[in-house]
This record gives sequence, C-alpha cells and structure tokens, in this order.
Amino acid sequence: MPQRALTTLQQAASVFHLDLQREGFVPSPEEAKAIQDHSDLLLSEIGRLDAILHDLATAREKLIAQVDVHRSLTSPVHRLFPELLSEIFLKATESQLTSLDPTNMPRTIARVSTTWRRVARATPRLWTHVVATSASELDKYIDLYFNLSLECPLDMHCRDHRLLLNFWSRLGPYAQRWRSVRFVGNGDVLRDLGHVHAAHLESLYIDAFGGPFHAKRILNLTAPRLQRLAVHLVALDTDCQTFLQPTSLKMLATLVINVIYPFPATYVLPVLRLCAATLVHVEIDVIDPQAYEQTFRSGLSMQPLSMHSLKRIDLSHSACAIFYHITAPKLEVIKVTDGVDYLPDAMEAFTTRTTSPSRIRLLEVDINERADVTHDGVTSMIHVLERMDNLEELRISSFPSPNPDAVLECLVCRGDTPPLVSNLREFEYADYQSLDLLLEVYRTRKEERIVQGKRVAALSCTYTDW
Repeated sequence: MPQRALTTLQQAASVFHLDLQREGFVPSPEEAKAIQDHSDLLLSEIGRLDAILHDLATAREKLIAQVDVHRSLTSPVHRLFPELLSEIFLKATESQLTSLDPTNMPRTIARVSTTWRRVARATPRLWTHVVATSASELDKYIDLYFNLSLECPLDMHCRDHRLLLNFWSRLGPYAQRWRSVRFVGNGDVLRDLGHVHAAHLESLYIDAFGGPFHAKRILNLTAPRLQRLAVHLVALDTDCQTFLQPTSLKMLATLVINVIYPFPATYVLPVLRLCAATLVHVEIDVIDPQAYEQTFRSGLSMQPLSMHSLKRIDLSHSACAIFYHITAPKLEVIKVTDGVDYLPDAMEAFTTRTTSPSRIRLLEVDINERADVTHDGVTSMIHVLERMDNLEELRISSFPSPNPDAVLECLVCRGDTPPLVSNLREFEYADYQSLDLLLEVYRTRKEERIVQGKRVAALSCTYTDW
C-alpha cells in the first residue's frame, strides 16, 4: 500500500474508531466536522488508488497480450503440414454446418494469417455448404466462394421459398455434385421446376406447402443414389403419390413423411412399395391429429407388403394402420405416438403375420387420450407382447382402456409362471393410478431368475422409493 494512503488511514483510525461507538460516543459539531474532513481525505485516497489500479490493470492486459503474441509466434501449429491444418479447419467448422451462414467459420479462419488463408482457400470442402436466406446471400456465395469448392459434393439449403426458382436455376447446372438438398416451396412452384438429374444426391428434404398434390410426383427429380428422403406436407391427398421418380427410390434407406392432417395409411403404400427392399427406417408422422375425428381405420391387407430390410418404424395417429398392410421380419424398434384406438389390433395383425416378431427389442406405445381402447384391444396388446420374446425395452406413455391393469398383471413374475417378455430389462409405465401394481412388477423382477426353465432378466427400475 502506498505510504501516503497508509499514513492517512492511520491518522483517521487513531482518532475515530468503533470503540467510541461502543462507549456511546455522540460527536459534537466540531467533532462531526473533523470526522467528515477525515472521510474526505480517505475518499480522495481511494480515488487516487483506483486510478493507479486502473493503470496497472491496463498495463497488465498489454503485457498478457504481448505474451500471447509471443506464444502465438512460437506455437507448434505453425509447423503443421498444410494437409493436417486443413483437417483441423474442417473439424472446427462441423458445429457451424447447420447455422444460417456456414461460411462464417471458414471466413474467420482465413483472416488469421496469410498461411491460414492460403490453406483455407485451398481446402474445397470448407466451401461446399450453401445456405440461401436471401438473394444477396446466394449471390455472395456464388460470386465469392462457389469456385473454391472445386468439384466437391455440395450440401444445399434454400430457407426462403421465394428464392427457390432462383436457387434451382443457378445451382441446377451443378446437380451432378449435389449431395444433400433441403428446401421449402409452394406446390405450384415445385411443379414448375425443371427436371434435374442428381446422380450423386444422397439426402433430400422437401417442405411443400399449398396443394392439394394430386399428381404422382411433387418434384421432377431423378436421384438414383438417394438414401434419405424427408417430405413435409399439409395433406396427403392421393393414393398414388410417390413424391419422386420411381428410379429415385430404389436405394432409399430412410423415409420420413410428415403430414399436418390425418390421412389413410394406404396412401403411403405406393411409395413404400417402390423402396420396400431397401428401407431400414420409416417415420410417418401426423402433426395435428386433432384436426379430424376420423382415424382412417383400414381393413387387413390380404397380400401385405414385405419390407425385408426394415429395422425401425416410427408412426403416429392414423399412420398406425400401416401395420395392417406390411410385414417386416427384421424389425427391431417400434415407436408409436398419438396412437389410435385400433393400434393394438393393427399390431396384433402385424406380429401374427411377421415371421420374426421376436427380433423386436424396443417398443414405445403412446395412445391418444381421446382414443377408446376396448377390452378386445387390451387382449390384442397382450397377444402382441406374447410374441415379442426378446423385447428388452418397453415404454407405455399412455394406454387409455377399461382395464389398464391387465397388461401389468401379465408382467408380474409370480410363482412358477414366467411373465410376459421375460427378457425385459427396462420398463416405463406412465399410469400412476396403477403404481402399486407397477411396483410389484419391479419387485418381482428385481433380480434375474429361472422360472420353468426360462430365464427372466433383471428389470431396472426408474423409481427410487420402491
């Protein structure tokens, strides 16, 4: 502490201190003035010390900045081979690929030094992500960065439907380089887009508003190597919709269909039929299940579509009826949200006709609270579980029925009778009105055991007080 400030403090403390207050000291006018004078001197010293501290802090920041410069100059990064530096740049930009401007990180990297700029501009994969949010941004990318991508595959996203025609016309000539495309557009505009042959396109997301779409295809695009297709529609209006050219669906592994309003599940059969041999994951989602009271139940198909590669299916609302029309011998995961009242019956039909329902290891069931599952529906659900010998995870979020405890009763391990799904390891049930029975399921299956020669796996519990 500077001597001047210390002297001022000692002088004040020697005359006025807390002992005076404890002794009931009440200052006279002259003593009060003396206290104020000492306070003014102390505040003056505080201000002077603050200025000194500010100068010291500024000097310290400059010293640290200079040390950083020295460290930067001697950093090992300057001795890295350009090929390794290029890979580091690519890794650094991965988190920015979904941003509004994926070129922001490469541009920032290119400003660090002439060496980094040279390496960044010589790394074509840094400049392959096109995100069009406005006409000016699209022009900027094409004028400044497109040539830097050389012949690398392009990942493109048109965020504004008003740009789609411009976007399509300017980048359509490079369709051979398209790897992934994502765009939003009015149905009338989509139909007016010229034909494009994207030989190497792997992923396509179409957000199509307007309609209705009565034609077989909503986009005149050929993509023989397409592996993932996601389509978002307001409504599915026809039973002959395939979305794309049939040749674009021959290698499809993932199909996602999001429709706002409920629709008959049979409307998706044409597109499923074209890619039944290769589909691994299907997701059909009804976004607004309350839009119609009708649930579009359909009859059992006498010649079900065999989906030999399908391993996962995600369905909601009226899309659940698809179980009446398909078989999937390799299916491992079923997830249903906002299910309709006939879901148990549809799943029983599916598991009865599927040759290997025991391959299913995860089942999630959420039936809409307004659905009316009958006693027969409860029985059907039990029959479904009986066929899933190797089920490991079961989650029932909602199962409105006249006898919700019937399923839980079959899961309890009592005496010499093996419970349903004896291989079950994780179980969640959201109906807390049946909490006692639920806890009995956990208690009786807490440890692995052998019942009638059948192994019953230990069941983990999500409740801490059981």
